[in-house]
Amino acid sequence: MAIEFKCPQCDTLLSVPDDSAGRQAKCPSCSAVVPIPAVSDAGRDETPSPAPPTSPDAANPYASPSLSSAAPNRFATGGVEAGEIRPTRVDIGDVLSRTWEIYKEQWGMCIAAIMIVYVISGGVGMVTNIVTQVAGAIGDPVLIVLCLVVFQIVGQVFQLWLWLGASLAMLDVARGRKLELSRLFAGGPYLLRSIGAYLLFSLATTAVLAAFVGIPALVAFAVTQDEQVTLVATGIGVVVALIPFIYISLAMSQYQLLIVDKDAGAIESLQLSWQITKGNKLALFVLGLVAVGLILLGMLACCVGVFFTAPMTVLLFVVNYLAMSGQPIATPQQKNYASARG
Repeated sequence: MAIEFKCPQCDTLLSVPDDSAGRQAKCPSCSAVVPIPAVSDAGRDETPSPAPPTSPDAANPYASPSLSSAAPNRFATGGVEAGEIRPTRVDIGDVLSRTWEIYKEQWGMCIAAIMIVYVISGGVGMVTNIVTQVAGAIGDPVLIVLCLVVFQIVGQVFQLWLWLGASLAMLDVARGRKLELSRLFAGGPYLLRSIGAYLLFSLATTAVLAAFVGIPALVAFAVTQDEQVTLVATGIGVVVALIPFIYISLAMSQYQLLIVDKDAGAIESLQLSWQITKGNKLALFVLGLVAVGLILLGMLACCVGVFFTAPMTVLLFVVNYLAMSGQPIATPQQKNYASARG
């Protein structure tokens, strides 16, 4: 007889072997670790139901639930609903496994969506280059600078708008909903807040570089008037600045997803990002390396593989965001089974 109980975080029905009472289980939907009640305690809250089939994942506390060929496809339904923000420490292997299982279900639409974003972004870049070259041919330096500044700003804002839509689309995929290409163009309501958050993010990272690189270099030059000493001081500053720069960048990296997912303000999104990345910065860094590896593998396959790996890396970071914020993630199966852990 299995012990069945609901996850207190996301209300998902969990099922574990009857000899797991008093241990802990990891919820496959929100990744929360919850205590397993005794058989008598579980029976007070839940009506006994037929025991679920034995899952091979019970031996691995961090594995994603396995897929059953007889189980209906979760993607044929409305998917899982968004949950409240509950900072949760993630497991890298679990995030990778979930990303792959979800990506296999909608890989075609994922590729189409991200390729549309890349093509449109590339088109905007081409227009910017053409206008700049025309201004250069005219020979007016003021016109050249004006075109560079205006079109660069417009191009960056336009691409940010596109990627906000891409984030919305991938959030739908990660929650088991059917990807609709119209979502790519739905980022308008979040644009101004995203620009504000980006400026604050850039200000914070620039302050780190100024404190660890710029100030030491200026002091070294002012004291010694020696370019070699200044270069050495700058190099040392860059090395020292790497750790705080990476730390702050990772801590604030989730602001864009929080804006489009939770309708957060510019400052609020950075604060929430700081909260959900606590204990997860190393995982974020490792997943970043994994993403780079996937892109490089795609490029090695005559660059054709990038069409397959690039959308997967985008989905990877979205799934990781949902895991860090303790929100439900789609599982292509009818019922979720928890894995017991000691």
